[in-house]
Amino acid sequence: MELAWTNALTGHLYGGEAAVTASPTDTWQLNAGYGVLFQEVRGPLAASRILARKPPQHQVVLRSSHALTRTVGVGLQIRYVDAIEAVPSYLAADVHIAYRLTERLELSFVGQNLIDDQHPEQAVTPTAVTSEVPRGIYSKLSWRF
Repeated sequence: MELAWTNALTGHLYGGEAAVTASPTDTWQLNAGYGVLFQEVRGPLAASRILARKPPQHQVVLRSSHALTRTVGVGLQIRYVDAIEAVPSYLAADVHIAYRLTERLELSFVGQNLIDDQHPEQAVTPTAVTSEVPRGIYSKLSWRF
């Protein structure tokens, strides 16, 4: 027996993205970004429901980074991602604190997804293992050479 695989879907994606950067001072930078994406997919109902899951329609990112001193920097990011099939919209926040020990050595402390303890970012599918993205707190030592 031979199985023929075909793509019975047709579709179009269209959207746009805008980004703005501002520097209120020499040591402080603000970034904002917005993306919108529309998807139109047509095809057999079963294939459309399983294979044509829609991406988030709206996404917003706000970032602030500030060099407090020559050796200490702080960054904050807040992002909003619109709901998708079987996954509610979510708001997430990340914090990054960096301490430059020497010109080549930096110690960082990072907190990710600080608003809730975990959230899904994709719907459960029969062909993929899915999990929720947890809150994360870690430190990092970077050596640049």
